[in-house]
Amino acid sequence: ALANRLKVPFLTGAGAPEALWKAEDRYSFGLLSSLADNGRLIIDFLARLHELGCLDDAPRIAVLYRVAAQGKDFRKGFDEQADLPLLANIAFFPYEWEQFSNELTQERALSILDPIRDFDILIGDGGPVELATFSLAAQQLGISWEIEAWGAGAAISSEWRDGKLFVSWWDERLAFRELELFLAAWDDFQLQYDTEIRTVPTSFSATAYQASITLAYAMDASGSTDPEQWVDALQSITADAPLKHSQAFPVVLPGHQVFFRPDGQNSAPPALIQYECDDDDDANVLLPESDATPGGLGKFFHSCECPWRQSVAAGGNAAPLGSLEDAEECRLQCPALWALNPLYRSEVNARGDSSGGATPRPLLTTIAAGVGVALVFACLL
Repeated sequence: ALANRLKVPFLTGAGAPEALWKAEDRYSFGLLSSLADNGRLIIDFLARLHELGCLDDAPRIAVLYRVAAQGKDFRKGFDEQADLPLLANIAFFPYEWEQFSNELTQERALSILDPIRDFDILIGDGGPVELATFSLAAQQLGISWEIEAWGAGAAISSEWRDGKLFVSWWDERLAFRELELFLAAWDDFQLQYDTEIRTVPTSFSATAYQASITLAYAMDASGSTDPEQWVDALQSITADAPLKHSQAFPVVLPGHQVFFRPDGQNSAPPALIQYECDDDDDANVLLPESDATPGGLGKFFHSCECPWRQSVAAGGNAAPLGSLEDAEECRLQCPALWALNPLYRSEVNARGDSSGGATPRPLLTTIAAGVGVALVFACLL
């Protein structure tokens, strides 16, 4: 590597593939975590929902992944947890991909999705172009899944992201009030970027910023002008001694900390966000729990109890409702279970109140008492 030959530290806001990083490359550091972590984060989230009884005992899960270094890393996150009961009915669907070559055609996307139309959950690996291609194909085939999660691609056009889950290395919703100065600068940067380049900046702009801040921290911590000591300081940023957010050295990434593996790749986990159905830009941060937005589910998993639980366990997502009143009570007490079961919603909306009352209120209403957080997982039917 060039950095090794020059013996100067090299930090980048890109470089997710694990194959790029080697322990012997002492001078190289990357601020993007591995795509294997993206897969692990999705499984972590689904496992929590599984524990709550929101999913069938063994839902059919389809995983699309690229036949490339990124896709192999993404699949690794699932293979490492293959013994989970949740993954008993998981199937993998590789697809050819070559960056900038438009390898994934619409015809190819249709042929890939057709065999998985009856799966319960779709998990995809790919960027905005791949996600848009698959989303259009799903629309043409009339396919929808109970949950659709993507390991990347949150920058996709709003027409394709409604209700979907995305793993993201950075999102401005991750910022808390101590980052107001950064967000103000980010807003100015977005405006200038859009004016000059006619598009919005990606999350790589934020991770590049973090790379600069991390290097500045290492220079300061070393108290030296010797690049070798800067590298020593960077190598000391580990899981046991992470770089944590401070006013002097802000950390804008998920969890607001950075720590490197021995090979120099950032090992701090990414975030899971979910766009709502009726707003072009409204989204919730779900994980990590430390960053969960008020409308997210990150601090909700272990406090959610719902009278549906026994019914869901007995009959799966298609279990019948007892009454509209019971459904409304569940919607208020456990919006995550309500939102995850579109069959319940369609039944109640089609049936209405048998006593002649009004139909249920809009499901995007945020609850207040008792729970304090709400999550909508699928677009209203």
